[in-house]
Amino acid sequence: ETDLKLRQPTVDWTLQTGARERPQTAPPIKTLGQYELLEEVARGGMGIVYKARQTRLNRTVALKMILTGQLAHETEVRRFRAEAEAAAGLEHPGIVPILEIADEEGYHYYTMSYIDGESLAERLARDSLPPDEAAVLMHKVASAVAYAHRQRVLHRDLKPANILIDPNGEPKITDFGLAKSLDGD
Repeated sequence: ETDLKLRQPTVDWTLQTGARERPQTAPPIKTLGQYELLEEVARGGMGIVYKARQTRLNRTVALKMILTGQLAHETEVRRFRAEAEAAAGLEHPGIVPILEIADEEGYHYYTMSYIDGESLAERLARDSLPPDEAAVLMHKVASAVAYAHRQRVLHRDLKPANILIDPNGEPKITDFGLAKSLDGD
């Protein structure tokens, strides 16, 4: 049986600073379907993201679910699915790939590759980037955004908090929560 009480953060750094909150406590939900939830890594206005282990494949993923869980309104569910579907069609090394879109016991979620790194917002909070490094990084981000545009998807919330830097220093765009498909309504 799943314990589905959602913990409220003491400070929502995601909204105030753009940095991902990294609580030290265990997540309130232990499992969801084939996923063991390890820790909360981000929280925003609509969703909560966990670092999770996919037990069937023994791999680490990021699992994003609607913050309101089973109480989610139909409009929230449609918007959440639209986010996942917009990003799921994008296959580019500079965009975090969507692995699965599902719901379990009334909880809507999707999984994506887990980027073991930090956001650009977190990196910039420590220190500014050297100009050459910033130019290379932004060129890679612009290439990923251009690819999304060619696929007729607009991100609409591109900011340092939504650019993850992997252990190799490569930027990965995430959080297509406000994305808009130019082929839809």
